[in-house]
Amino acid sequence: MPNYTDRFWAKWDRETQEFHLLEHHLADVGACFEALVDQPTIRARLASAGGVGALDDAAASRLCVFAALHDIGKVNVGFQTKAWPDDERPRGIGRAGHTSDLVPVLTDKDRKTADWFFEALGWEEILGWDDDNGRTASAIFAASMSHHGEPLDLCSDKQRNTDIWRPFGNLNPQAQVSRIRDLIRRWFPKAFEKGAQPLPSAPAFQHMFLGLCTLADWIGSDRERFPYRSEPDKPDDLYFENTARPRAQDAMKAIGLDIGKQRDDVAAMSAGFSDSARIFDHIPKFEPNAMQLAARDISLDERIAIIESETGSGKTEAALW
Repeated sequence: MPNYTDRFWAKWDRETQEFHLLEHHLADVGACFEALVDQPTIRARLASAGGVGALDDAAASRLCVFAALHDIGKVNVGFQTKAWPDDERPRGIGRAGHTSDLVPVLTDKDRKTADWFFEALGWEEILGWDDDNGRTASAIFAASMSHHGEPLDLCSDKQRNTDIWRPFGNLNPQAQVSRIRDLIRRWFPKAFEKGAQPLPSAPAFQHMFLGLCTLADWIGSDRERFPYRSEPDKPDDLYFENTARPRAQDAMKAIGLDIGKQRDDVAAMSAGFSDSARIFDHIPKFEPNAMQLAARDISLDERIAIIESETGSGKTEAALW
């Protein structure tokens, strides 16, 4: 039997019939989100959006968990059998999506599915990640489901479809959600540490999380950087450490979002103009003039500084210094 009859996929190439396993895509996107929030400027702006001075590693890891769960709705049989030939698809089960079809489960219209879904996901523990009785955690989870650009409509009249969440053949949605929960706990152990910083409840924080989650999904869906893998790794958590995380870090550097090397290169240089030949290789060494010394003393916290000086006086060098 084709492997898609007993393995959950997230990406499918209709022409080549190649698959990328669901667990691998969730790892790719979780790793990309992790690489994004590891960037100091992005982390600082995310904290600012949440109205907090800084975002600690545990809180950042919890956001990585939500980002990794962005496609958890793909465990339903209606979605999985989209790739099956018509004569192999189960009767009575129509094709389903992975976001709007999850709404009846999230809103408890489909209570039978909701009972096992949230238990398999370990939701009780996740609800303790904020200080407002789980409302913020629930909102961020809903935001992760909005990664295609349209906010998830939790007030929609979408009817429950319990059949798509039941096992079919070797596909067991409940067992797969439990498996993904266990994998994510190993990928982001800091997220599950006790006494971590509560997730900020500001809407701007949720909005920025969604933007970063969407970006992580775009990067993690780039097939050149994250080739399809239809076979699970053994043990099954090796893919994240050995493949997803290194590829995500390489992608950040290639795109230009990770400028750590450039920062290190600058830090290794002398901060003085006496070493100007290393900074500006087309001019000889020279000492700073009065205008440049004055520019040096401007606080880096200033939003903007204007230098007025005659042509050739060294304004460009002052700005770069």
